Amino acid sequence: MRKMASIQKVREILQHNNADALELAMINDWQVVVKKGEFKKDQLVVYFEVDSWVPNELAPFLSKGKEPREYEGVKGERLKTVKLRGEISQGLVLPLNTDILFRIESWVTFNIGLNDQLFEGMDVTEALNVKKWEPTLATCLRGLARGNFPGEIPKTDQERIQNLSKYWDKIKDNTWEVTEKLHGSSCTLYLDNDDVFHVCSRNLDLKYDENNAYWKIAKMYNVEDVMRSHNLNGYAIQGELVGEGVNGNQYGVKGLDFYVFDIYNSNSGKYLTPENRSNLTEALGLKHVPVISRRERVQSETIKDLLSIVEKQKSILNSTNIEGWVFKVYDGVNLDARDIKSFKVISNAWLLKNE
Repeated sequence: MRKMASIQKVREILQHNNADALELAMINDWQVVVKKGEFKKDQLVVYFEVDSWVPNELAPFLSKGKEPREYEGVKGERLKTVKLRGEISQGLVLPLNTDILFRIESWVTFNIGLNDQLFEGMDVTEALNVKKWEPTLATCLRGLARGNFPGEIPKTDQERIQNLSKYWDKIKDNTWEVTEKLHGSSCTLYLDNDDVFHVCSRNLDLKYDENNAYWKIAKMYNVEDVMRSHNLNGYAIQGELVGEGVNGNQYGVKGLDFYVFDIYNSNSGKYLTPENRSNLTEALGLKHVPVISRRERVQSETIKDLLSIVEKQKSILNSTNIEGWVFKVYDGVNLDARDIKSFKVISNAWLLKNE
């Protein structure tokens, strides 16, 4: 699960070139505009990532004097990527004041049964009642739930590169597949070991509905019959649903389309390697997300350099500004640190335009 709020250390404080009263606090490789003198290097703070829905009582200033909005029963505001006096700011940094400490310690005591010490990287999302903001689903994407997303299949999400600065040297030591991150809606098509076919959104297993976009794409490519003909029981095909009515249809697709980015074998508990995924996708008559490169090392010296490179890229589908790149390590490679199999690099230019 993504840590929307966590205890982090201020890695560095940089000068804001366009405002004497502001500074730039670096949290891992996230840059946040803060008031000058409010934070110091190596200070433990609470960091809220972009797309956090922050409760009003934690940061009332986010509402700018207006009545706070409400999301999932919580009054507050969403954090977006913004520019403040010409500098990118992503997320929110708050000091570990008495009120926040009390909330965290109370939650830890009640839920874990002991009052443990705070530590860098500690997830305090639930403790502070922070929600992950999600856009309202278009009508064509809504459906009736047959159940929750199948527990034996990993959900589709990747870690942001800004959270992996501690592992950057290890990342550069390995070879990666790089693909374009498409801006659509995650879809999983799964034939389980009881021979039941599932069509899933990011979070739900959906009942059949001929008007539902996820089911439309499954029928369009005849995925259920094709998977059975290839004896793919236990396999889940995961990809991006794009097209009319889906997140603004950036690519100008007529109707709907589907691009595979992963295939998971629940029997082995492993994803297919990039080559095997690509070959099986072709054999099934499906489309694969655009591939930038395979078996290559990361050439950028810093995460900031990599972000700058991605910002300049155009989508292979229609030459609009790219949302980002996804990196997947080749099977069998041990990063000898945290088990990092994949990550995404989202273009800040794209975020500023589309958020």
